[in-house]
Amino acid sequence: EDYDLWVRMAVIVRFATLDQPLVRYRIHEDATTADWNAEHGERFYNTRDALTDRLLPGTDPVAGRRLLNLVRDSENLEVTADDLVRFRHAAMLAAKACRYPATFFTSTALFKQQIDNLKTRRLKGRPLVRPVWPLLKRAGKLIHKQNQSKQTRDNAAA
Repeated sequence: EDYDLWVRMAVIVRFATLDQPLVRYRIHEDATTADWNAEHGERFYNTRDALTDRLLPGTDPVAGRRLLNLVRDSENLEVTADDLVRFRHAAMLAAKACRYPATFFTSTALFKQQIDNLKTRRLKGRPLVRPVWPLLKRAGKLIHKQNQSKQTRDNAAA
């Protein structure tokens, strides 16, 4: 019910996030609410799927559910170029529905992280890239490390 309420409220009020958690609690398998938590998660995703038209207004509901599930399932490598375009477009439509500037969601760190993850998974899912992916990843880390070292030397020289 909370999720449904938040989605309905998002189109009429402005939300904000806080940088620090206000509540902390732990969940363990012997807790009396452990089964409830698993059930709650399933209800959350069922509610989310039922509200796709509100979460992603102007997006085909089937395509919208696919996008939401792609973000949720970080192991799925079947990301298409259309998925990337739809993901950005859906974020812009959602921002407009909430009366934010169109780039409101696409400019967030979370969106950038999610779109980068989708792009990486798209690349990893390609048949020619999959076998060499570990080498590409390692090469990227080495290049990043060399660039950081160069910046450090340049800063020290200045």
